[in-house]
Amino acid sequence: MLVRALRWLLVLALLSGCGTSAGGFIGTRTLNRCEGSYPVCNSAAGCVLDESQYTEGTLPGERRVIFRTDGPARVRVRLLFIEERSPGKSTLIEWNELGCSSQKVFSFMGRDIFQIAGESQQLSVEQPLQTRGDHLIRLISDATARYQMRIEIAR
Repeated sequence: MLVRALRWLLVLALLSGCGTSAGGFIGTRTLNRCEGSYPVCNSAAGCVLDESQYTEGTLPGERRVIFRTDGPARVRVRLLFIEERSPGKSTLIEWNELGCSSQKVFSFMGRDIFQIAGESQQLSVEQPLQTRGDHLIRLISDATARYQMRIEIAR
């Protein structure tokens, strides 16, 4: 626990110098608080998130974002846990094709997500999407944590 606290203090020290860390999780991305209401798939997402942005939040709960693609692409969801309290029992990430005609789900199936994230405190999961346009991406978890999330095209 003390080692993680010291690591977090080191990360904060690196970030405080110029606002970002060159090789860090955020890089030059800007924060999108995702506090809007964008209609998608008979529901709503908090924002349209692009590769130049990241969002942050707390778990347990659900985060819904829209991510746009220009065509078929492998879409990667990356999470950085900035505070880990309880891994919970159920965490999943869902990618929806345009219009939510089909979904792809990655479930951590009861595994300790903090243990999977390891020393880097990061998770990275990707799925191929076949359609062009707005894709609803959902993070749903009963873990207790603070996190940062970014979404990108896997190259």
